[in-house]
Amino acid sequence: MPKALFLEMREQNELVHVRYDDPIHEGMENYLRYAQTIRKLKRITLENSCEYSIASIATGTFANSELKRLIGLGYKYACFWPDGSVPTDGDFEKELLEYCKHLDTLDTKWMVIGHIIDRSAEKGVFPYLHEQTIVINLETWNSVHYGDEPIDLFDKTDRITSSLPSFITADEHIHDDYTPMWIAPANKGKVDMEFREGAWNRIIVKALNMGFVVHNFPHHLRKMKECYYLEDHQQETNEWLFSDDYYMQSDEFYDKMKHDMKQSGQADKAPLFSLKRQTENIVYITNTESVPQFDFLVDFLGVDINTFVMPCSGFNQFEFMLQHFDSLKHVVFYDANRNSIAWMKHLINNWDGESDLYEFIDEYLATLSNKISIIYETDYVKSFLDNTTKEQRIELFNRLKNEDVQYLHVDVMRDWNNIVSAVPEDTNVLINLTNIWRYEGNFINNTLLECDNAFFGLMEGLVEKSTNVLFKGDTPKGIYVDCVNISSRGGFI
Repeated sequence: MPKALFLEMREQNELVHVRYDDPIHEGMENYLRYAQTIRKLKRITLENSCEYSIASIATGTFANSELKRLIGLGYKYACFWPDGSVPTDGDFEKELLEYCKHLDTLDTKWMVIGHIIDRSAEKGVFPYLHEQTIVINLETWNSVHYGDEPIDLFDKTDRITSSLPSFITADEHIHDDYTPMWIAPANKGKVDMEFREGAWNRIIVKALNMGFVVHNFPHHLRKMKECYYLEDHQQETNEWLFSDDYYMQSDEFYDKMKHDMKQSGQADKAPLFSLKRQTENIVYITNTESVPQFDFLVDFLGVDINTFVMPCSGFNQFEFMLQHFDSLKHVVFYDANRNSIAWMKHLINNWDGESDLYEFIDEYLATLSNKISIIYETDYVKSFLDNTTKEQRIELFNRLKNEDVQYLHVDVMRDWNNIVSAVPEDTNVLINLTNIWRYEGNFINNTLLECDNAFFGLMEGLVEKSTNVLFKGDTPKGIYVDCVNISSRGGFI
């Protein structure tokens, strides 16, 4: 029976990403939190960075019937992402499609792109694919009649000796001498070799048996994705990944650890470590948050906001406040970063709303250490200035200097109750949590359950204390909410 296929359909339909929830790396079943966290990181990354559809297979052997369903929906190529592999470049999809279409123009038909390892000459082992990203040409696959034959993507049996198709390989290699650019059928009968069963390896045999070429991922696409090599250093990674000893440390501490990881052969874990790393040496002068128009916030929802709970970044929060200037009574700025809090205090206490804002920002940045990274795009400052009048800005910043304004140094995942405590009772609250629950590091430094509990604890605490609570930001399940009144819903999404 076909398994459940969950599909998040997007406008583009040439390419579909496929993720699934069964671990394929031997040993990961012994590290449940590690496996669950890696899977969560993969989901967040794909949903945040991909423009094309994402299919999810719940569990178990991936059968041909699932591929047939994707083919029936018009997809041409399927990009499979096992745990531990993620795209890292916004142009990955564009470049991958261009490469696939280039291969389509060649005289030899292809079925698979993967990470080929060929140690046949050295060890007498049939070529296989490493357990990371592969791409299947669905049009080629569709030309072969497999019925509902299972594809043993999750097979973990030991090596066996089997009769396998003869093959030839390219002279050019990606690196070393065991990663040929392609493998093609030799049409010289069968060969007796040791066969390394694994996640993708039956697919390479199918392709060669049907006369199709298997290509290696080229250099430019490899640079656009990462692999954490989950089969290696499982115990060591599990220990440091979830230890609070490595949480919110100095840059010097993190740099030394990164060096030590490289020395101990764990350089492949550096991208994963960078997600755990939390630093205060960064300031977001601007951010990319949008602001719903006044008619939406007041006329449609019927709520005048009294209390604003906002991060210490960007200028969009001031546009929110101006839309509710007459009802504004309390502001709670929060951040896990002391440098961001310092910037927001400086802005509110020292800018008059009238003087040159660009010059004001430049003067402040000149006082910061060169170790601090700056996120600053002048277009967002221009947008703020264009959307507001000088009179509005002067009046707002004068008022903020005298109103009830609090600055909280909090990690929302761990200190959400401090935000609830800071909000006065019986007011209409707008809380902007931005993408906190889509930030990968939070799901490393806290368990998945802790992340869920923090979100619902914060929401429940605010609802119990307030008249109305409007929420803006991402939920733990990846749903973006734009100023929804969760009080009137009697619950949440």
